[in-house]
Amino acid sequence: MLENDEVRIFIQSLAKKKTTKKGLTIVQKNFGNFQVALRSEGIMELAALAKLNQWTYEVLTEHASIIEYIAKYHPESPRYWLKNIDKSQKTIRTIKGKDIDVEVYSVGLDLEQFMESKKAKSQRNRTKQLGFYIPDNYELAQTVLKEYGKKNDIKNIDDNSYREFANWESTNLSSIKSLATFLENNYTLTKLRKIMKAKGIVKCVFTKDNKLDFIYKK
Repeated sequence: MLENDEVRIFIQSLAKKKTTKKGLTIVQKNFGNFQVALRSEGIMELAALAKLNQWTYEVLTEHASIIEYIAKYHPESPRYWLKNIDKSQKTIRTIKGKDIDVEVYSVGLDLEQFMESKKAKSQRNRTKQLGFYIPDNYELAQTVLKEYGKKNDIKNIDDNSYREFANWESTNLSSIKSLATFLENNYTLTKLRKIMKAKGIVKCVFTKDNKLDFIYKK
């Protein structure tokens, strides 16, 4: 019995081979539907099956990523990223030399989903080789806050970002809500609309049993 790594290497090597009998064609009609037609009497070479296996994995991986994005950033989703924005948390702030417990509100997201940091650009070769890179939300958080500050007051907003996650805090809820609206209008909803248009999705339907259905463009 072959080990999993051996199977993966075998399939990858097969997928690189040229094929003459692919057996079928698959055309994506929309996000959830594909049209399949037989070719060459449906006969497929082993290498063609390997290519199909690889393609299927890539499609399902993309679908899982898109569904996760919609579930997080669609305003009607039960998991909507801003649904708890009104909730504060306690933290310690040093004010006039004294540590004081204060209530702060926060909003944050991984900005690398929407723009590329200088660090990410410098790691493109690494990303191709290893499939991942080290993000830099420190840089992007500063860029976004500066852009937001062109038309808004940022004196009450503190940047408390991490490398993997941009995060802003304030003792003023209205300041955080205003920043969240800016982030939504310029990043999360913009990408959501692009995804839905590209995949032929007219409407996302969130059911009571926590399932996600789609209505497609006819």
